[in-house]
Amino acid sequence: MKNTLYFLIIILLASSCKNETDRTENPANDEVEVTAQKPTPVDLSQTDFDFKTFEASNSDADLTSPTKYALYLYPSTSRDSLKIGMDVGGIMIDEEKAVVLGMPAGALFYIRSYYAGTGNNYYGLEENRRLIIYKGNVVEPHPEAEPEPTIYEKIHSVEVFADSIAQ
Repeated sequence: MKNTLYFLIIILLASSCKNETDRTENPANDEVEVTAQKPTPVDLSQTDFDFKTFEASNSDADLTSPTKYALYLYPSTSRDSLKIGMDVGGIMIDEEKAVVLGMPAGALFYIRSYYAGTGNNYYGLEENRRLIIYKGNVVEPHPEAEPEPTIYEKIHSVEVFADSIAQ
Protein backbone atom coordinates (compact mmCIF):
# COMPACT_ATOMS: atom_id res chain seq x y z
CA MET A 1 0.00 0.00 0.00
CA LYS A 2 2.82 2.29 0.90
CA ASN A 3 4.50 1.59 -2.44
CA THR A 4 1.28 2.30 -4.29
CA LEU A 5 0.93 5.62 -2.49
CA TYR A 6 4.52 6.60 -3.39
CA PHE A 7 3.89 5.54 -6.97
CA LEU A 8 0.75 7.77 -7.21
CA ILE A 9 2.60 10.73 -5.70
CA ILE A 10 5.44 10.32 -8.21
CA ILE A 11 2.98 10.13 -11.11
CA LEU A 12 1.16 13.27 -9.90
CA LEU A 13 4.42 15.16 -9.49
CA ALA A 14 5.64 14.06 -12.90
CA SER A 15 2.42 15.08 -14.59
CA SER A 16 2.41 18.48 -12.89
CA CYS A 17 6.04 19.04 -13.98
CA LYS A 18 5.12 18.19 -17.55
CA ASN A 19 2.26 20.72 -17.49
CA GLU A 20 4.61 23.34 -16.07
CA THR A 21 7.10 22.58 -18.86
CA ASP A 22 4.37 22.98 -21.48
CA ARG A 23 3.45 26.37 -20.04
CA THR A 24 6.99 27.68 -20.13
CA GLU A 25 7.74 26.28 -23.57
CA ASN A 26 4.38 27.28 -25.08
CA PRO A 27 3.14 30.32 -23.17
CA ALA A 28 0.58 31.09 -25.86
CA ASN A 29 -1.42 28.01 -24.80
CA ASP A 30 -2.65 29.76 -21.65
CA GLU A 31 -2.71 33.38 -22.85
CA VAL A 32 -5.47 35.21 -24.60
CA GLU A 33 -4.22 37.08 -27.64
CA VAL A 34 -4.47 40.82 -27.06
CA THR A 35 -4.33 43.21 -29.99
CA ALA A 36 -3.47 46.84 -29.34
CA GLN A 37 -5.92 49.30 -30.81
CA LYS A 38 -4.39 52.29 -32.55
CA PRO A 39 -5.73 55.52 -31.07
CA THR A 40 -8.01 57.55 -33.29
CA PRO A 41 -7.05 61.14 -34.16
CA VAL A 42 -9.37 63.82 -32.80
CA ASP A 43 -12.07 65.33 -34.98
CA LEU A 44 -10.43 68.48 -36.31
CA SER A 45 -13.78 69.91 -37.41
CA GLN A 46 -14.71 70.03 -33.70
CA THR A 47 -11.38 71.57 -32.67
CA ASP A 48 -10.70 75.20 -31.85
CA PHE A 49 -7.13 76.45 -32.01
CA ASP A 50 -5.34 78.81 -29.69
CA PHE A 51 -2.03 80.44 -30.57
CA LYS A 52 0.81 81.61 -28.31
CA THR A 53 4.25 83.06 -28.86
CA PHE A 54 7.26 82.78 -26.56
CA GLU A 55 10.32 84.99 -26.88
CA ALA A 56 13.23 82.84 -27.98
CA SER A 57 15.95 85.42 -28.60
CA ASN A 58 16.48 89.00 -27.63
CA SER A 59 17.89 91.20 -30.34
CA ASP A 60 19.13 93.96 -28.02
CA ALA A 61 22.72 93.13 -28.99
CA ASP A 62 21.87 93.31 -32.69
CA LEU A 63 19.47 96.17 -33.34
CA THR A 64 19.22 95.34 -37.05
CA SER A 65 17.28 92.10 -36.55
CA PRO A 66 13.96 91.64 -34.75
CA THR A 67 13.37 89.47 -31.72
CA LYS A 68 12.51 85.88 -32.67
CA TYR A 69 9.60 84.05 -31.11
CA ALA A 70 8.66 80.38 -30.94
CA LEU A 71 5.15 79.97 -32.36
CA TYR A 72 2.92 77.35 -30.73
CA LEU A 73 -0.50 76.07 -31.71
CA TYR A 74 -2.82 74.60 -29.05
CA PRO A 75 -5.72 72.40 -30.29
CA SER A 76 -8.67 72.42 -27.88
CA THR A 77 -9.17 68.65 -28.28
CA SER A 78 -5.60 67.72 -27.26
CA ARG A 79 -3.43 68.17 -24.18
CA ASP A 80 -0.38 68.62 -26.42
CA SER A 81 0.84 71.61 -28.42
CA LEU A 82 2.66 71.96 -31.72
CA LYS A 83 5.61 74.24 -32.36
CA ILE A 84 4.91 75.76 -35.76
CA GLY A 85 8.31 77.42 -36.06
CA MET A 86 10.31 80.54 -35.28
CA ASP A 87 9.19 83.95 -36.50
CA VAL A 88 9.03 87.63 -35.55
CA GLY A 89 5.83 87.03 -33.59
CA GLY A 90 2.32 86.65 -34.83
CA ILE A 91 -1.39 86.97 -34.21
CA MET A 92 -4.44 84.98 -35.20
CA ILE A 93 -6.58 86.73 -37.78
CA ASP A 94 -10.14 86.15 -38.92
CA GLU A 95 -11.12 84.42 -42.15
CA GLU A 96 -12.24 87.59 -43.92
CA LYS A 97 -8.84 89.25 -43.50
CA ALA A 98 -7.04 85.98 -44.32
CA VAL A 99 -8.87 85.59 -47.63
CA VAL A 100 -7.92 89.18 -48.58
CA LEU A 101 -4.29 88.19 -47.83
CA GLY A 102 -4.55 85.22 -50.23
CA MET A 103 -5.23 82.38 -47.82
CA PRO A 104 -8.01 79.89 -48.64
CA ALA A 105 -11.47 80.19 -47.12
CA GLY A 106 -12.52 77.44 -44.75
CA ALA A 107 -9.17 76.85 -43.04
CA LEU A 108 -9.08 75.73 -39.40
CA PHE A 109 -7.02 78.76 -38.32
CA TYR A 110 -5.11 81.72 -39.75
CA ILE A 111 -1.96 83.33 -38.32
CA ARG A 112 -0.11 86.40 -39.55
CA SER A 113 3.37 87.61 -38.60
CA TYR A 114 4.65 90.90 -39.91
CA TYR A 115 7.69 93.10 -39.36
CA ALA A 116 9.15 95.97 -41.41
CA GLY A 117 7.55 95.25 -44.76
CA THR A 118 7.70 91.47 -44.72
CA GLY A 119 6.17 88.58 -42.84
CA ASN A 120 4.65 85.14 -42.99
CA ASN A 121 1.11 83.84 -43.17
CA TYR A 122 0.15 80.46 -41.75
CA TYR A 123 -3.04 78.45 -42.07
CA GLY A 124 -4.18 74.92 -41.30
CA LEU A 125 -6.34 72.51 -43.23
CA GLU A 126 -7.67 69.05 -42.42
CA GLU A 127 -6.77 66.38 -44.97
CA ASN A 128 -7.48 62.70 -44.26
CA ARG A 129 -7.74 63.30 -40.48
CA ARG A 130 -4.33 65.04 -40.52
CA LEU A 131 -3.62 68.67 -39.72
CA ILE A 132 -1.67 70.19 -42.61
CA ILE A 133 -0.04 73.57 -41.91
CA TYR A 134 1.02 75.89 -44.70
CA LYS A 135 3.33 78.89 -44.59
CA GLY A 136 3.77 81.68 -47.12
CA ASN A 137 6.23 84.58 -47.11
CA VAL A 138 4.63 87.95 -47.81
CA VAL A 139 6.61 90.93 -49.09
CA GLU A 140 5.03 94.35 -48.99
CA PRO A 141 4.73 95.61 -52.57
CA HIS A 142 6.64 98.72 -53.62
CA PRO A 143 4.50 101.49 -55.10
CA GLU A 144 6.10 101.17 -58.55
CA ALA A 145 6.02 97.35 -58.65
CA GLU A 146 3.28 94.76 -59.01
CA PRO A 147 2.53 92.84 -55.81
CA GLU A 148 4.16 89.40 -55.73
CA PRO A 149 1.81 86.45 -55.19
CA THR A 150 2.31 84.60 -51.92
CA ILE A 151 3.38 81.01 -52.48
CA TYR A 152 2.39 78.66 -49.68
CA GLU A 153 4.42 75.58 -48.75
CA LYS A 154 3.42 72.69 -46.53
CA ILE A 155 5.51 72.89 -43.35
CA HIS A 156 3.78 70.35 -41.07
CA SER A 157 1.63 67.27 -41.50
CA VAL A 158 0.53 65.85 -38.14
CA GLU A 159 -2.10 63.72 -36.48
CA VAL A 160 -3.69 65.26 -33.41
CA PHE A 161 -4.61 62.84 -30.63
CA ALA A 162 -6.18 63.59 -27.23
CA ASP A 163 -2.81 63.10 -25.50
CA SER A 164 -0.29 63.93 -28.21
CA ILE A 165 0.50 65.28 -31.64
CA ALA A 166 2.40 62.94 -33.96
CA GLN A 167 4.36 63.79 -37.11
